[in-house]
Amino acid sequence: MSTSLIGVLPVSGINVGLALAPPILQAEITDFGIDLSKLTLAIAAQIELGLNVPNFAALAATLAQFPPTIAGMLNPSNMLTLGASLNLDLALQLGLIDATLALALSVKATIEAGLSTGGIAAWTYSGPASGLAALAPGSIVGNYTVGLIVATENPSSWCQFSVSVNTGPSKTAAVGGPPTLTSLGELSGGEISTGLLSFSGVLDLYLLKLTGMKAAIAAQIELTVGVNLPDPSALLALCNQLIADVAGLLDNLVNANVDLSVEIGTIQLRLDYILALSLSIGAQLSAGGLALWSYSGTSLGADVATAIAGGVPGGGGPTSDIRALILGCATPSVWAPFGLILGGF
Repeated sequence: MSTSLIGVLPVSGINVGLALAPPILQAEITDFGIDLSKLTLAIAAQIELGLNVPNFAALAATLAQFPPTIAGMLNPSNMLTLGASLNLDLALQLGLIDATLALALSVKATIEAGLSTGGIAAWTYSGPASGLAALAPGSIVGNYTVGLIVATENPSSWCQFSVSVNTGPSKTAAVGGPPTLTSLGELSGGEISTGLLSFSGVLDLYLLKLTGMKAAIAAQIELTVGVNLPDPSALLALCNQLIADVAGLLDNLVNANVDLSVEIGTIQLRLDYILALSLSIGAQLSAGGLALWSYSGTSLGADVATAIAGGVPGGGGPTSDIRALILGCATPSVWAPFGLILGGF
């Protein structure tokens, strides 16, 4: 026999690509929570300022002291002195973001390679284990040299597995129904591991955010070492303009509050989506009781029959109702990237 029982596993041990999602989703949830807290505090501060509008003359007098202060701070020697104390902290932040970005890019590369794999034949089955053993030799034919078999007696676990993996009609088949082996044809990795597509979109946005954060910190580090220092005269002119416009700025507090409220609503919608996705993926990955076999050889159908003839390991035997997914590929090198997201081998 060319099948090898890997074990009876939870979904997280089989859908290994999806198991990469929770840490990244949790990082996004944490970041969005921080963003919401900052914006909520900003709105509260603006409301307070609107209720207790400062004396314009006193505020203008205070702001009038800024230009000479800014001029002194922008002296190159002072900038370098201030920068020295900031540089180490910024470098540590950059190192952390670099490490996170490298990990996220590696996850993205693994997922993209697996989803883009083509030429994987798929079959799904529902019915008694003995029925699959009888049907497989004559129905699963072809020059398949590598593949996998997933089977379970637990309809609930199969339903969770099927949320992110294409299991065809076996997902909704009635328990106790007739033996039904269905060919899904030759599919791509993305057509089989369907749940990874939704996570892939979240991952792309996360990578964009990390890339932006890295660029921003790198620019700050350049300032701390005296590279690309701002033009003091331009900043002084901006400061003088701020003094002239202070009354108008305070009059626009209502508009600013509306803008921040819209931004909070957008972030909340995004956070709600990621929370729902995280809960769904967590439920999927925690489902257990799925038997996994790896296959390598030249007679996939016959080997499926041999592996499943006695039923799933620890189950009720050949007459017990099962759900199964059988995948086969003719070329091991084609299978390899897909195996890293489903099956783990």
